[in-house]
Amino acid sequence: MIKQVNTTLKLSDGEKVNCVLNMASLFKLEQARPGIYEQTSLGMNGITKDKTHAAVDVLYGSYLCANIDNIDSCMNKSEFIEKLPGYSDMMSVVGELLAGKKK
Repeated sequence: MIKQVNTTLKLSDGEKVNCVLNMASLFKLEQARPGIYEQTSLGMNGITKDKTHAAVDVLYGSYLCANIDNIDSCMNKSEFIEKLPGYSDMMSVVGELLAGKKK
């Protein structure tokens, strides 16, 4: 079962975005963006090409989940990837999301 997780990701341009993983937002993501939901789910379970792809999929999905009620105004995945921070910062946030750390 997924715990309610809320955290913040600081992007390379200094902008901070919320990231959320919980069952309710994931079900809404599945309805709104089925393909991204699938990528997020596979990333959460480590069923991707590698750790980097898994991390990006989890971060992007959690960013959309945090903004699920305004999903149409969110960055697309390419824009999001362009703004990702360094690898260690990125992986730290992924660890929080997957481990269920609350902020």
